[in-house]
Amino acid sequence: MLEFGGDDLDGFQLRDLEVNTDSDALRSQVGLRIGLPEVRFEPSLYSSRPAYSIGLGSAALFCFQGQDEIANKSLLFHRQAERGIDQTLKDSVPFFLGAVQEDQATKRAQLRDARRDLRRAELTLADAESNAQTTDITLQALLTEAHTAGMTDRPTSPDIRTAVAVLSSIRFSSPKELDRASDLQAQDARREIEGQRTELRRQLKQLLAERELLLDFRDGEGSYQQSVALQTGRMTSLDLLRNREEIHGSDDQAGYCPVCNQELSIPDPASNQLEDRLRELRQELVALAAAEPNRRAALTRLEDAISESRAQLQAVDRALETISLRANDAMAVSDAENREFIRGRIDAILGRHSYTDDNHLGLLKSQAEGATARVIALEQELDDDEAREELTSKLVALSRDMTAFAKRLELEHAENGVRLDLAKLTVVVDTETGRIPLHGIGSAANSIGYHLVTHLALHRFFTRQHRPVPRFLMLDQPTQAYYESEEEKQSGRPSDRTAVLGMFRLMKDVVDELSPNFQIIVSDHADLSEEWFANSVVHNWRRDKLIPASWL
Repeated sequence: MLEFGGDDLDGFQLRDLEVNTDSDALRSQVGLRIGLPEVRFEPSLYSSRPAYSIGLGSAALFCFQGQDEIANKSLLFHRQAERGIDQTLKDSVPFFLGAVQEDQATKRAQLRDARRDLRRAELTLADAESNAQTTDITLQALLTEAHTAGMTDRPTSPDIRTAVAVLSSIRFSSPKELDRASDLQAQDARREIEGQRTELRRQLKQLLAERELLLDFRDGEGSYQQSVALQTGRMTSLDLLRNREEIHGSDDQAGYCPVCNQELSIPDPASNQLEDRLRELRQELVALAAAEPNRRAALTRLEDAISESRAQLQAVDRALETISLRANDAMAVSDAENREFIRGRIDAILGRHSYTDDNHLGLLKSQAEGATARVIALEQELDDDEAREELTSKLVALSRDMTAFAKRLELEHAENGVRLDLAKLTVVVDTETGRIPLHGIGSAANSIGYHLVTHLALHRFFTRQHRPVPRFLMLDQPTQAYYESEEEKQSGRPSDRTAVLGMFRLMKDVVDELSPNFQIIVSDHADLSEEWFANSVVHNWRRDKLIPASWL
């Protein structure tokens, strides 16, 4: 049953109880009221794990410590031993600490879409630029085809705009309005195009020869560079020679032995010559390295020119093919059919041309740049390294409270520093001899104490940072390690009253600090005589009953 009201909402009678919701709706409604809608998270882009959700059920894992959980040396959180809960805790702790934002899943989905849009924009732009490079040649060849087919009296055009205008008039004109070109005009057009093809073939052959020469030069230069580097390495030992000027007050190398630095009776210039040659070789290596970028750029320009020549040659070959089809009666292609075929090509090419003009290319470039900027911005917002650093910062802040609380309870090794190991979901103390996890610290009192300080530090952080976690912590028998007999349990007097008093005093101080935004609910045998403790007791189950007698 779920019922919302103000501060004066009273308890219900048995007759008032009714089923009006289910567990899923209950979690959703309560989660919304504490600022925790169902949040969906996406793992990193290269992770194989599926997406996961964080809701009230995830937050509630921080709010309970059962009797067998608070004293457990191997488990730190509620239901941690259940299948899948440990991974849920590892996934949700960064979010509840504020290291991961709740719109992370949305942004990862946006990043996937942005990358897809970027790939599409880049492919569209590349295709448009490729078409733009051959548009002029294609349109001129198409105009030549139309001229040889008698569809226009203009065999060539001075620029793309004029060619588009002429071809557009052919594209939308009626065949009856067109005059057939004469045989002489067709013959002249064929001869002119054949001359163009011959020249293009010559240019292509020359470009290929230049590319081969450049490649041969690069390969030969590479071998030469290796040879120079080898000689330089062999001569590098000269750098180990001591400075003659420092020893003899002179830089004359020839008059001294290069090994023992003793003055020679007969000067030997070999050392100087070797050092001079070493400097020359090093300068050659620098020059060769500097030439590499220029050679690559020249090779790229040649390859672009080769691609353009091939495209021009293909366009010319297509024009000659069209002329040959018209001249070959054996092909049984009528003039009308040939014209309609050319008209269809004009229609297809002009339709594609609308995507390759300068204005549209500029628009496509702007779209690609915008998509790139969008991807970069989302990648920065979803930077996994930054998220890890943010999580580390939060865990360090948490560690300070854990250490302070542990010292106050005088827990073992507390003076060395206490922290939460998120990867192992345990408490760790760092000593000079190494890290000690919770299960290695020993004693039930220490285990309970470290459970307590961890959850108090977490809830102090959650409350102070306004994180969407229910503002309560429920503990079942946190003092169980201090009752050695049944008589002590019944009387509520623990064996170590000082230690138990310290635990409850710590809980009270944390509640007082965070009041009225946090409460701790404890079910325990302790019955201390301090006034503040007695004022905190709401029910004494030795007298009261959990279920009202009137309901039975």
